[in-house]
Amino acid sequence: MNFRLLWPIWAGLILALPLSLRAQTILTTKPLAVTSACPGSTLSVSFSLTFGTYTTNTIFTVQISDGGDFSDISTGKTLSPDGTTVDEHQISATLPTDLAAHTTYFVRVRTTNPDYIGSPSPTQLFVKGKESKPPVPLVDSVNLACMGSSAADPYAYIYVRMASGATPRLYYDEQQDNFTEYMEFPNCLEDDLECRRNGAFQLSKSWADPYITSTYAFPVAERAYQISQRIDGCESERVSTKVRILWRPSSGPTPVNPLPNSGNHFGQLTYCWGEQAYPINVNGHALPPDNYQVLYATDATGQVAIPSSVTPPVPDTRTVGSTYYTMGLRAIDASKGCPLQGDGRQFTHLTVTVAPSPSKPATTTSVISYYQGQTAIPLSATTTDSTATLVWYGTNATGGVGSGVAPTPPTNQVGPAIYYVAQKVGRCESERVPISVMVGNALSIDDPTLAEVVEVFPNPAVSSLTVRIRGLTRHQSARLELVDLAGQSLWQKETQQETAVLSMTDYPNGSYVLLINVGDRKTTRRIVKL
Repeated sequence: MNFRLLWPIWAGLILALPLSLRAQTILTTKPLAVTSACPGSTLSVSFSLTFGTYTTNTIFTVQISDGGDFSDISTGKTLSPDGTTVDEHQISATLPTDLAAHTTYFVRVRTTNPDYIGSPSPTQLFVKGKESKPPVPLVDSVNLACMGSSAADPYAYIYVRMASGATPRLYYDEQQDNFTEYMEFPNCLEDDLECRRNGAFQLSKSWADPYITSTYAFPVAERAYQISQRIDGCESERVSTKVRILWRPSSGPTPVNPLPNSGNHFGQLTYCWGEQAYPINVNGHALPPDNYQVLYATDATGQVAIPSSVTPPVPDTRTVGSTYYTMGLRAIDASKGCPLQGDGRQFTHLTVTVAPSPSKPATTTSVISYYQGQTAIPLSATTTDSTATLVWYGTNATGGVGSGVAPTPPTNQVGPAIYYVAQKVGRCESERVPISVMVGNALSIDDPTLAEVVEVFPNPAVSSLTVRIRGLTRHQSARLELVDLAGQSLWQKETQQETAVLSMTDYPNGSYVLLINVGDRKTTRRIVKL
C-alpha cells in the first residue's frame, strides 16, 4: 500500500472531524513559517499545549515524515515549565543533511514525560536540493566592543554582508556546549548606515559585566557565535565569529596629591619660583596602564582642552601662579584596548602652582667677633613670616644640606668665616643671608667703645665705602684694612682724619671684612659689595 498517497486523505479526515472530537487534541503543531527548506537548514516549529503543566523532565522533539513513519530530527533545548495549562511555544530543529531532495515532508511535535504525539502541521514542507543552498555570509572573524554595558554604550555589533534577498541568522550558545539557539532579523539604529546597508546583530554586552576589571586585561572576555544566511527557506553553512570585549579605562592617569572627594580626577603639584621643573609624567601622575599612553593638553583660562599631545609639558617656574593641565589615555594598539569615552568627564586634571620665594630672614649686619679659644654661642636669625622656619647651611653659599639647628662657630683658629641662613615657607626657601664671624687672637677682641664711634656707609656698597671714626684727632692714628673671607688683605690705609673713603669698584660682588684699629683697640664690620 502506498502510504504517501493515503497520508493526505488521512490528514483531511482529521481536519474534518467534529469540533467536539478535535477539542480533545492536547498537542497541536502550528503552521510553519516557511513552505520549503534545504537539507541541513534549521526549522522553527510552533506548537500549543493543553495537557496541563509540564516539568523539567518533559522532552520536546520534532518529527518529520515523507508519508511513511515519522522519525525524530535534531531538536533544540527542552522548554522550562512556566506553570501555564494552555501555552504556545516554539522550538528549533535541524533538518538532516541526507534528506531526500525534492520531497515533501510532514512535520509534528511529540513529547516524552508525559508521552504525547502532536497533530501534524497543516503546512507541508518541501525539501529542495543541495544546489539551492546559499553561500556562507561574509562576517569578520572577530568583532570588537568596549568593556561595560552602560546606557551610553550598551551593545556589541556583528556586521553581516549577505547575498541579495538573504536573511541572516545568528546562533548563540548560552550554555557553552552547543549552538542550537538562534535569532534572526538584525536590528539597526536609524543613523547606522553600514548596518542598514548590510545587516547587523545588536547584542547586549551585559554577559561580560562580571569580567569588568579596573586593571588592564586583554581580552576582558570573549563569546563565540555562528552566522548563516537563508534564502527562500534554504540555509547556508555556518561561519564562526566571536565578540571580543576590550578593556576601557575609567579615567585618565591618576594625578599626584589628589584633591579630597575628587575621585582621583583632580591633583595638585607645587613648585617654588625658579625651582627646576620636570615633565609632568615624572612627578605629576601615575604610570599609564599597559598598552596605553598619556595624552596632554594645557588648559586656557576657564576652559578645558581636549588632550591630544603625547609630549608631557614642563611647567614654567619663572612665573608665579597656577597652570592647569588635562590628561587622557589612548590605546597604543587599538585592537587591544578602547579609548576613554569622549564626553570629557573621564579626563583627569593637574593644577601646577608656582609659589613665590619667601622674603629673607633678618640677621645682624655686624661682624660677630670672638677671640681664639673663646666659647661661642649658636648663631641666630629672625623669621619675617609667622609661618616660616629657619634653615641653616653652615658655610655653604650654595648647595649643601640644610638644618633646622643653628651652628655654633668654632674658635680654635684665627680668621674670618661666613655662615648662611634662609627661611622656609611650605616647601619654598628664601635666598640665603650671610652672617660674618671673625675669630681674632686673645689681644684683638672688639672694643665696644670704639665700635660705638665707627660708622661705615653705605652698606651694602656699590662703588665706594665711607668710614667715619667720630672723635679721631690728629694726635691719633687709625689703621683701616679690607680683607676677603679667606683672610687675604686687599687694601690698607693709615689715617688721622675722621672720614676716609674706600673705592669698591675693583672688587667683585660679595662679602668682605673691614678691620679698624685705633691704638690697641679694634673693631670689625662686615661689608657687602653689590
